[in-house]
Amino acid sequence: MIWKLLWIMLKRERGTQVAVVIFLLFAAGGIGSLSIHEKSMYHPLTGSDPDIIGFSQPSVKHLLGTDYVGRDIFSQILAGSCNALVNGVWAGVFIAVPVFIFAFIKVGRGYGPYLDHSPLYLFIFLPFCAIQVWFALALPIISMTGGSIISLVFYLILVLPFLWLVTWKSFGYLLVDSIEERRKKISFLRLLFDMVPIFFLILLFMMSWTNIGNSQFSFFGLGNPNSVTWGMMLRWCFSTGYLFNAPFWLLTPGFCSWLFSAVTVYIAWRGYDTLLLVSP
Repeated sequence: MIWKLLWIMLKRERGTQVAVVIFLLFAAGGIGSLSIHEKSMYHPLTGSDPDIIGFSQPSVKHLLGTDYVGRDIFSQILAGSCNALVNGVWAGVFIAVPVFIFAFIKVGRGYGPYLDHSPLYLFIFLPFCAIQVWFALALPIISMTGGSIISLVFYLILVLPFLWLVTWKSFGYLLVDSIEERRKKISFLRLLFDMVPIFFLILLFMMSWTNIGNSQFSFFGLGNPNSVTWGMMLRWCFSTGYLFNAPFWLLTPGFCSWLFSAVTVYIAWRGYDTLLLVSP
């Protein structure tokens, strides 16, 4: 039923179709970036064109040009997409799995399908606030201590439980209702299969917010130096003095970061809204 409802929604809504196509292009680009050999001049982190010294304009050989050390910017965009997907999936798993377990516990104890739930706009807005709080705390902490481990501890203590709570308040009603309606009619494995779309909706939301937070940290030099993210690309452009001389280098990662967050939130919101309309 859940799969069917989402499929009908996807066939009818042109905006959702466009968003899904854009997301699949990001996913294809991110997966494709993994096939670039480390010794290739197109490798986003270690590659360098031997015929180009430093920065260059877009060309047939390099569609978006090269950065200050001759690395291909288009390859970096693809690598940024891969990192956005991977980080979002990890964050989504850490958030969604405890929420799903708690939903099954609630149903097993006879809590019933009817729960108070927060409007989805809170789930769209509040995680952004949580990321900003974490970001505001992490910057002075890292600058004073020189270690990001303390920032991670603050995240685990302050932000992660908050995201669990917001996710439960937003999706708990839908989860418990869906489980309660099906658990006596189908097998447990089939029930888990039917819950996959809701799990994926939570993953999409987490991809969006993780991308925003990761872009902020990377831009301020707090990201992983061994990975290429869109925020790190913006930092390289800003710190090397090409901010106003290379618009393709500046605008492309910023636009990709915004577009990725926008389409993931939109797809998740439309899917959630569709499923909620048929819940009691």
